[in-house]
Amino acid sequence: MPNFSKEEKRILSGDELELATQSRKPQIDALSDADLSGLITRLRNIRDQIRSQANKQARAKAGDGPAVAGEDAQDMRKRQTFMAAALRRANAEQNKRRKRAAEIAGAAADRAEAEKAGRPAPAAGKPAAAQKAKRVSAARSGRTTRGGRGQNGSATGARRGRAGSGAAPAARAKAAGGKQASSVSVADSNGAAKSNASGGSAGARRGQGGGAANKMAATVRNRAGRAAGSAAADDNKIAAPAVAASLASAGGPRQRKVDSKTALVQEMTEKAAEHSAKAEKAEAKAKKAAKLAEKPGGKKKHRKAAEEAEEKAQKARRKARKFTRRARKAAAELG
Repeated sequence: MPNFSKEEKRILSGDELELATQSRKPQIDALSDADLSGLITRLRNIRDQIRSQANKQARAKAGDGPAVAGEDAQDMRKRQTFMAAALRRANAEQNKRRKRAAEIAGAAADRAEAEKAGRPAPAAGKPAAAQKAKRVSAARSGRTTRGGRGQNGSATGARRGRAGSGAAPAARAKAAGGKQASSVSVADSNGAAKSNASGGSAGARRGQGGGAANKMAATVRNRAGRAAGSAAADDNKIAAPAVAASLASAGGPRQRKVDSKTALVQEMTEKAAEHSAKAEKAEAKAKKAAKLAEKPGGKKKHRKAAEEAEEKAQKARRKARKFTRRARKAAAELG
């Protein structure tokens, strides 16, 4: 390995050798940021000056300019090489210092942010006991509004229905949304009948003169509710076979599985044909490029194009074989 120190001492001048030495460790570590910037500026100026002088000598040697007296062209190239290497070392040191300073600043900012986040939150203006609770609307809380509270017995029956009568199943059926309309109507009719019955009994307890008439009215309402419930049940008995028939006509799980396998076979077959066409196209392109490369004046780009086209053709053939195997497997499973 050549001794670059001796070569630098022989080629470079005193100032150039001093600058090149300062660009090496450990001398460069002792420089401040301002001194390092000044060193980079001086190295760049000397390098540009040597480059300009070398260009003048090259033009004079080619006959494009006046003759320039100077040192040997080989020594000038070495001077330029040594000064460019010193400039690269100085620039690398400056970039390293800038990166380290940015990392230190970022770490300090992170620590300050962490300290700020770790501080306790400021105390609230009022204690929790003195704050007013938010009022929830009656529609969201499930309570009955004041306007909806009735004076007669039907409102009393509705409130009792929410506790355990038929009105609660009707509300749950309406919220679920997935049940049939016939079942909802049955629940509503039964709930209405029980609510009316409870309301009638409350009215009977409050009325002192017409007890027998109120009992008779409650009995009539109960019978009407039972009749409505039986009619809805009959509707369900009629609707159930129709729903079952529609599901049977749509095909069971086995039929749907067979259809999905058939679609899979068709999809794999189409993909296999598509990749086979791509492979044929790529093969034709590879042959064309190979012919161009085989000519006496064939260029390197034609050979490279032929290799790329052959790789694409092989890839397309592999994909075509893969999808063909998948299609055969799906067809075998379909049986």
